[in-house]
This record gives sequence, structure tokens and C-alpha cells, in this order.
Amino acid sequence: MWLGEAAEVCEKDLPESLRFDFIDTSNLADRIGLVSVLSCSRDRLKQPNGVLRTESFDFTRLEGIVSVERYLSGCIDVPVLMYPTVFGLHLAEELSLGHECLPPTQCRYVRTKLTLKWKIAREQKNLTALTLDEKASDAVSAALEKVKTCPGLDKRATENIQQRVQNIAKAPTKSNSLIEYTDHYLVTIQTDPGCLKKGIFSMDCVDGDPYVIELHNSHNGQSRFRETLSLSCGIALNTSSVKFSRKRGKIEARLVKDADVTLGERILPWNKLRTSSVADLPNFPLSESGKETIETYVGSMCLSSPASLSHHMSPKEQLRFLMEFILIKAPFSFGLPTLLTIRAQSVTNPDKTANNMLRLEDLKIHENKPTLFLTFFRF
Repeated sequence: MWLGEAAEVCEKDLPESLRFDFIDTSNLADRIGLVSVLSCSRDRLKQPNGVLRTESFDFTRLEGIVSVERYLSGCIDVPVLMYPTVFGLHLAEELSLGHECLPPTQCRYVRTKLTLKWKIAREQKNLTALTLDEKASDAVSAALEKVKTCPGLDKRATENIQQRVQNIAKAPTKSNSLIEYTDHYLVTIQTDPGCLKKGIFSMDCVDGDPYVIELHNSHNGQSRFRETLSLSCGIALNTSSVKFSRKRGKIEARLVKDADVTLGERILPWNKLRTSSVADLPNFPLSESGKETIETYVGSMCLSSPASLSHHMSPKEQLRFLMEFILIKAPFSFGLPTLLTIRAQSVTNPDKTANNMLRLEDLKIHENKPTLFLTFFRF
């Protein structure tokens, strides 16, 4: 039992070496601010899989439909892809499909909460040093300026964040630099031209790890140049690019952050779900409260895409629209399979339509959440 100031519990009266697999902060974010909670909790989490849970009831200051990203920008105006570098944590949520705990703000008389889970980012001692621009044009310097002026953020939390960034930063140099921006990194390396004079140049993930990128030049099976970068955010190599001058020995790479990796490392369920065990799960309650739960669940996903635009949607947008169709528009018979046909316009031939056949098996409760089970026959 801790009777002191909330944020100090992580710094006082605990053994210095004590680290936790999971920290639950309840709704402290509403009392001392989300950034303060992230700052004081981060160093008490285990590497590499420590998890932090936050929650908030404070939606009264935000009007209209509130997304997770809008809530976070209301706490501090720092892009979510900068959180791993600045705060040492990243969201373990898939934001592009909405969030099951986010309520529509038009429900004035229902007091609900937003629950978020965070995973600890890579250890800073293993990260490649970042180059901070003296003119504060890079995203890290801009984020630190936002932290300094964040209302309600106490001095201790501000200093903690600044110290973390200073530990992975270095002064700019003309030869080598690694500058981080909101959605990408810019890498400049100056090396001996002889290392690049001949051979094959490549850029790959090390052991399939999107957070560790290797720039490599080899000739006749021998390595002539090798540089390994360890980053806070995962990289999408298929959209990244690299340019190099063999004559000058200069390499310039643009490494694009992969939001699906950085924000998509979801928390695994308590028990792995198997097809054979679905029948043993409790049924979703057939009642008015059950209907309201489904409507709240779907409403929080901020669905707005019309069916006529389905062939222009990204795969995630299509899935989001499909969920809306099933949960709101399809006839729902609890406990009994329901056959559904969704007609869609052909992408290659707009004059033709295709039938997408699926079967709605059931809606069960899995780990306290309504879980939809579908079987696709032809899609």
C-alpha cells in the first residue's frame, strides 16, 4: 500500500533492480496526465516484453467521435510513431481498426473508459545514436519542445524524458548521421570509397528483425562494408530506398517506418483460441444489454465508408466495412449459423458483380470480449 504521491511509487521504497512484467495504472492518467504515467512507469518494466496498462474516463473535453489518436494528441501533440523514441513505449493496439473500449461521445449518460496497453520499446543502450538538428527541424527535437510546454507535466517527468533522449542522441557531424522524422529515418554514411568501389550493395533486416537494418557491400563473397542500425521503430524495406556513390564513398538511405509493426505488436490472449474449444465458450447474452454492447462496439470503430467505394478501399478499410455490415445490417440469430452473401463490384470488370459467401457461426464471449466467428466459403 503506497500512501504517497502516485508517480513516486516507481522511484521510492522499491528495490532498484525490481522490474515488472505488467503494470496496471488504473485511471491515474486522468489525475497526473498520461505522459507522467508513461514516464514514471517505463523504467520499471521488464525487457523485452513488459506491458503497461492505462485507462481514462476523461472524454468530456473532446467533442464528437473520439478516436484513440485524437485522444492521444489531446494529451500531448507528439505523433504516435515518435512514442518509442521519446517515451520508450509504443502502443500494443491496432489503431486502424478502431478500439473496442472507446465509447461514442454522444452517449452522455454512459460513463465508460478508454483502456490502452503499451509495450516497452527497445533498450536505449542498444539503439544506434540519433543525430539531433540544432535548428530543431527533426521530429525528435520537435517532440522534446512539445514535452517542455506540455501543460500539467511535472519537472521530474520532463527531465526523465529529456535524459532518455540525450542517452540516444549525438551532435551532428558532416560524415555520418541518423536523423529521425515522423514517418521515416534519414541515414547518411561517409566511408572509404574503396569499400564501395566494387561488389553488390544490399539493405536487409538482420535475422528478419524489422528494427535492425544492415547496409552491406560485398565482393567475391567477402564483406567490404557493413553498417548495422538498431532503431526504435520497425522498418518497411519494400517502401524504403537507398542511394550510394561508389566514387565518393557516400551512402544515403531513407528508411520508412512500418506502423503495422511498431503499433501492431498486440498483446497475446491469455489462452490461445483453438477451433475445438469455441463450442465451450459462453454465448453472448441474448438481451437488450447485449444489443447495446454490439452497437457501442461498432460505433467506437468510427465506420463511415459507403459500399459503393469498397473496391477503392485498402484491405483494412474493407475489413472495417465488412464488420459494420455483419454486426449492424445482417440478421443475427444467436447460437445458430447464418449464411450471408455480400455482392461486390468486380475491380477488373465494373459491369460484373461477385458474390462473397460466408457463414456467421456465432458470437461468443472470449476473455471477457464479444468475439465473432466466421467461416468464408468464397471471398
